Amino acid sequence: MVMLDGQQVAGVQSLSQLIEDVYRCNRYVRKLIVNGVERSVDDAVVLSLDETWVVELETCTLDELIEDTVASTAGMIPPLYQRLRAAVDAFRVGNIAEGCTRFAESVPSLQWNHAVLNQLAQLQPDGRSFVHEVSAEGERIVAELMEAWENEDYVTIADAIEYELLPWLAKWKAGVDLFQSQMKLEHMKDSFGGSRGLQ
Repeated sequence: MVMLDGQQVAGVQSLSQLIEDVYRCNRYVRKLIVNGVERSVDDAVVLSLDETWVVELETCTLDELIEDTVASTAGMIPPLYQRLRAAVDAFRVGNIAEGCTRFAESVPSLQWNHAVLNQLAQLQPDGRSFVHEVSAEGERIVAELMEAWENEDYVTIADAIEYELLPWLAKWKAGVDLFQSQMKLEHMKDSFGGSRGLQ
């Protein structure tokens, strides 16, 4: 059984074809659940559709997808900031093992934020937006950090985190907060506009 946005869809031959049809309608996959387990779109396109499967596909517009991604980012940055701050504090007192652990724990979240920035930058091809600036700055800082990590230069790692990465994260978080505020304002305008239209 295949459910698309809460409606059963008959005659689906493959998940990859269904997902292509979704994209052709200018919609995006928000959530894909196969037999109660959430899966990625990349996983789904290689799966052969089994008659016993229950597939639930939830879609959204590009604007909704961006809002969801930004909301996830807003929730992810504060704990990432705290882990990086803990790494710096550990490195500063010579607790290398603790600092390395905290920094290593931070890397997946850093990579996720960088991927989000790259995807958002691709939506604005002129290359002169806040997103492009933050993305380029983050790429430079992370490259420096990775080089210091390979060289086991923990003083440089602590300095780069404290004086470059943490201020960069704060800047990115401020941009995320501003975007969310603007979206709330747009939703309020839409709801007031809708109310006037009903009168």
